[in-house]
Amino acid sequence: MCYERESKHCLTGPPLNLVVPHIPPPGQPDQLKVIKVSNVVGINPKPFDPETYMEEDDFITDESKGKKSVHTDVVRCRRAKNADGTESLESNARFVQWKDGSMQLLIGHVALDVSIEESSQHTHLFRKNGKA
Repeated sequence: MCYERESKHCLTGPPLNLVVPHIPPPGQPDQLKVIKVSNVVGINPKPFDPETYMEEDDFITDESKGKKSVHTDVVRCRRAKNADGTESLESNARFVQWKDGSMQLLIGHVALDVSIEESSQHTHLFRKNGKA
């Protein structure tokens, strides 16, 4: 398709036949949350593994040559064995909804206020398919 009406050098070709597999969402659609975090909150996407753990350089050096953490609060997860032998993920973070309807994200012992906005019409989940 050529978007410039007066262009004489418009590239065209045969239609592309694409097969896009149906991939179900990762969980129940009504339970999925999208979170925008501030710059003081970090999210570690990899589960904690004590055998391969290496302390990451998440520190910056301030004017007094002291090291300070880039993220004061980091959401982490780890794999845990359940009593029935299955594995599940545990996290140091959880959402709590209070009786007054307000919601907070608890990361360890830190509580962060959460504002809830309906965004299901404007939220999309993308998945990379193979090598790019």
